[in-house]
Amino acid sequence: MLCWSFVRVCVSLCLSLCLCLCLSLSLSLSLSSLCLSVPLSESLSLSLCLSLSVSLSLCLSLLVSVCHSLIYFQMAPRKLRDLIQRVRSAKTAAEEREIVQKECADIRTCFRSEEREYSARNVAKLLYIYMLGYPAHFGQVECMKLVSSNRFLDKRIGHLGTMLLLDEEKELHLMVTNSLKQDMNHKVPYVASMALCTLGAIASRDMARDLVGEVEKLIKSSNAYIKKKATLCAVRFMRKDPMLVENFLSSTRTLLSERHHGVLITGITMIEEIAINDPEALGHFRRCRILRLLRILGKGDMEASEAMNDILAEVATNTSSTTNVGNAVLYEAVRCVMEIKAESGLRVLAINNLGRFLLNPDRNIRYVALTTLLRVVQGGEQGAEAVQRHRAVIVDCLREPDVTIRRRALALAFALINSNNVRSVVAELLSFLEVAEKEFRAYMVTELLVASDKFAPTAKWHVDTLLRVLELAGGHLTEEGVAEVVQIIAEKDDLHRYASQRLFVASCKPKPSQPLLQISAWCIGEFGDQLIAGGAIEPEEGAEPIIPSGETLLEHLKGIVQHPSHGLATKEYAMNAIMKLSVRDPNLAGSVRNTLDPFRRAHDEELQQRATEYSAVFSSFDHMRAALLERMPVAESKQHRVITDQEPTPQIAAPAEAAGGGDLLDLLGDSVPASTSAPTGSADNGLLDLLGGGAPASTNTPMSGGDGGLFDLLGGSTGSTPAAPPSSNGGLDDLLGGLLGGSSTPAPAATSAPSSGGLDDLLGGLGGGSASVEPASNGADPFGGMFGAGSQAPAAPVPFEAFHEDGLRLMFAATKQADGQIVVDMVATNSTMNALTNYNLQVAVPRSFTVQLQPASSTTVPAVNSGQVTQKAYVTTSGGAPLKMLLRISYENDGMPIMKQHQVAYLYRKLRAPGFKVEGKHAVITGGSLGLGLEIAKKFAAAGANVTIMARNEAKLKAAVEEISRNKKDLSKICYVPCDVTNVEAVREALTRATSINGAIDYLICSAGMAAPGYFLESKIETHRQQMDVNYFGCVNMVHAALPDMIQAKRKPTIILVSSAVCFGSFVGYSQYSPSKFAVRALADALRNELLRYDIRVMIYFPSSMNTPGFEIEELTKPQETRDIEGQMGLIEADQAAQKLIDGIASGAYSVTTEALGELARMGTCGIQPREMPLLEILVAPIFVVVALGYQVYMDYTARNGAGKSKKE
Repeated sequence: MLCWSFVRVCVSLCLSLCLCLCLSLSLSLSLSSLCLSVPLSESLSLSLCLSLSVSLSLCLSLLVSVCHSLIYFQMAPRKLRDLIQRVRSAKTAAEEREIVQKECADIRTCFRSEEREYSARNVAKLLYIYMLGYPAHFGQVECMKLVSSNRFLDKRIGHLGTMLLLDEEKELHLMVTNSLKQDMNHKVPYVASMALCTLGAIASRDMARDLVGEVEKLIKSSNAYIKKKATLCAVRFMRKDPMLVENFLSSTRTLLSERHHGVLITGITMIEEIAINDPEALGHFRRCRILRLLRILGKGDMEASEAMNDILAEVATNTSSTTNVGNAVLYEAVRCVMEIKAESGLRVLAINNLGRFLLNPDRNIRYVALTTLLRVVQGGEQGAEAVQRHRAVIVDCLREPDVTIRRRALALAFALINSNNVRSVVAELLSFLEVAEKEFRAYMVTELLVASDKFAPTAKWHVDTLLRVLELAGGHLTEEGVAEVVQIIAEKDDLHRYASQRLFVASCKPKPSQPLLQISAWCIGEFGDQLIAGGAIEPEEGAEPIIPSGETLLEHLKGIVQHPSHGLATKEYAMNAIMKLSVRDPNLAGSVRNTLDPFRRAHDEELQQRATEYSAVFSSFDHMRAALLERMPVAESKQHRVITDQEPTPQIAAPAEAAGGGDLLDLLGDSVPASTSAPTGSADNGLLDLLGGGAPASTNTPMSGGDGGLFDLLGGSTGSTPAAPPSSNGGLDDLLGGLLGGSSTPAPAATSAPSSGGLDDLLGGLGGGSASVEPASNGADPFGGMFGAGSQAPAAPVPFEAFHEDGLRLMFAATKQADGQIVVDMVATNSTMNALTNYNLQVAVPRSFTVQLQPASSTTVPAVNSGQVTQKAYVTTSGGAPLKMLLRISYENDGMPIMKQHQVAYLYRKLRAPGFKVEGKHAVITGGSLGLGLEIAKKFAAAGANVTIMARNEAKLKAAVEEISRNKKDLSKICYVPCDVTNVEAVREALTRATSINGAIDYLICSAGMAAPGYFLESKIETHRQQMDVNYFGCVNMVHAALPDMIQAKRKPTIILVSSAVCFGSFVGYSQYSPSKFAVRALADALRNELLRYDIRVMIYFPSSMNTPGFEIEELTKPQETRDIEGQMGLIEADQAAQKLIDGIASGAYSVTTEALGELARMGTCGIQPREMPLLEILVAPIFVVVALGYQVYMDYTARNGAGKSKKE
């Protein structure tokens, strides 16, 4: 955009040329007429003279015009930005004063001239000078002139200057009254709002009285923006002259009925101002304050409380409850009575007042009453009996449409339950449970279990209540709740048959809950003989009697195991019950064996292993089967602890089928000890050890033959066996408490067992069960070593992110089987605040593939990552085409149906990748206390690695270790070592400590770094050196110290150096940071080539800008140009950046980026680095050239023009 002064120069030149041409034309005409009347010689002389005169006139006029325009151009005042730059560049206060004085002189000169074009610019500069603390009073008149101007820019600067330079003490401000009145009535709302702001800032009492009518009229305006400004101006008027309150009283009701939040806030501010000026309006507030003071003074003071009794009784009796202010006073009086040592009659009076509150149609008052009554009941026995009188009204509140009232009424109803009213209150609560929302069900289930156990009048009523809860909302019962119900049923010896019958009938109904099926299966397995002997079961009305037989129970349990929608825990309960039925009804032994045989080839590893183990019991230990499958004795009773919080905090419990579970011993309350020595004794003692104490994780006492074989099966093993990792399969573990290898994760150490065959050889390696088993026909060793350490579990699949959008995340783990079939494990999680319902995932594959999709474990994905939904897909290929998947995902979020489609490409490449198998490996991560390093550490710990984090701040390291430990696997060890990576000796000592704790290093991740962006000319040499020390030499020091041990250990370790995306092209602001990251890239290239001979993998990571604490610090010194350029790249979360690195490790890549633009830049600038997909990079190369050229032009334009377009006028 050309400067206006330059335009004026051009216009002046053009006008001068036109004038000269006109003059020349007129002279030519005159010359022609003269030539006709004079001789030729005289004519030529005259013509020559005239031509010279015209030429001279032309030159003079052009010279005058140019000089005038240039002089005017030079007189144009400087811009505000130029003045700010000059002031900031002043090195001393004297230099700054000189600049300001010179500028003030120029501004005075412009004010005295008649040129009004630059008045707004001069006043703006004057206001800046005023903000610096210099006098600017000479601009007051100019501000008033700008206020009366018709240009919006002039008015805006004029109003701002008037607010700053004028006040009510100067009579000069009265001259602007008329201009303000005109602007307040302006048709443009922004002009009227500026006038209102100015009036509120400078109005005196006289001016307020003159313009109060205009403000009152604007308060009634239809424009919310004007109405808000006018209301605030009225507040200022009332502060100047309290007599003006009457003018605005009529407007208060209209302001409170507005829906615009800004108008509501300003209206409330006006009412507060009116109340302050009217003492009588604060009377009720004063009474409330006095009652609060009495409550504090009388708390714990008997004498003071007695002195207050009469006053409080009078207030509680005489205060009207028909108005809100009366209810507020009554509420404070009730609170005061309940907290001081008041007499019992006064307490009853206070509670009766709360009871009247419950009948009030105002929901806010009812909520306050319920909350106060709940506090009374929880406070002790003094007022509980009086509250019981209002129980019917409280229960009626459960039917209120307001969810907050229902929640408080529900908590109060549970608090009122005692041994006298338990039947009636629980019956009401069960009725409410039938129609209650999901958010209440989990809370109600746990509270009903506690209440029925604590106040049950009879054992039969207790069992009936439990079963009714299971039928209505069993799906919300947690694993701990299942254990509690099992414990309660086991303790009721005379009700075993009755409970089993009721549970069997309930489990036969359509769509029973998973916890109900689990408890039913447990009862059938434990008390199946009583169920069969009990005869016909009385059905519900309109149904035929049910006669349970052994075959009926067996088919029922088999259906539970085969049902595709049942969870793994439920199937484990059912398989245990099937096995126990072979003892409860000896005639079913053959049928049980035939039922279990097909499950030996099941797809699920846990079911396959259990079926194989149980078949082994039939074939080799049939004489021990009756002893092994005896009825479980009642575990030692303990206090039931379903919930501990008295306040109602309902939360949606995870579905039972998705929740993890322990083994049977843990179900009944006994935890498996981490390490114990096997006791010596008879087989009976071994059996008691099975039934009472659980399986020892480490056994050091050798056993002898004979009966010791039975003991070995039940409690120990031959030789020394290190502790095995605990099972994470969830649900009820196998019948033998995990002793036959219940965990699908093999023990990390081999088991030394004799090879003599027979019983001892069979049982010698039971502690290290395999996850994949095949039956053997070897008579000496029927299992062929499948339970021992000789059988290796299949490698863990490679997890990768297949879909992540709107909080829904799908992680795929694909495993290629020996027969060529691909098994894809799909896990869905939800990070939003709402549970995703009606979740459905559909998969399509190319024609050369066939896919079989198993049903999902649940149709609801729990909120805030509190659970997950699992699903399997079996893909078979008939050709060599690459595997791709098209996903169609549908679900409902807060009732809104959503459908997504997404393609997962190059899945075959992920199958051939090395994978992220870090369980038991040692990862050392520098910079692990914050940001990217912390997120990487969390990923490694969650995958089972032993993690050592390093940083300088020990307090932050401790906090980081606590955060990492919350997500780690059970056997992962997390530790920290304070270290400064720039100190060579400190690095060596830190690595020595790390290896002494977690062993040899398998992954060395150098992510420690720093950045301090800024202009090169403004930076210090120390900053450049510091960033090179941390970013580059930090990596050099770590790698140099760790390499000798890595080479000696020969564990095929991995070194990961974290560089930056600025390596693909640096720009303004990163002159200190970029060279260090370029050096890291060069270091990684050299190390990758050099360390090939030692089988050490080297990776380089180029993350883009991340949302970390370090990034926030960078923003403090980052130039605006840098922000503009980086703004085109976007910002990635540290968690996502860490996941990108994990995906790169799993895929076997050398260099990893975080975004598409970075990957494109990597392809174009990788030089002689390894290339992931050469053919694709050849095709993409032209695109990179175009993108790079465009981005280069944008960066150069941004750097050349200050901060880009945002700084241009």
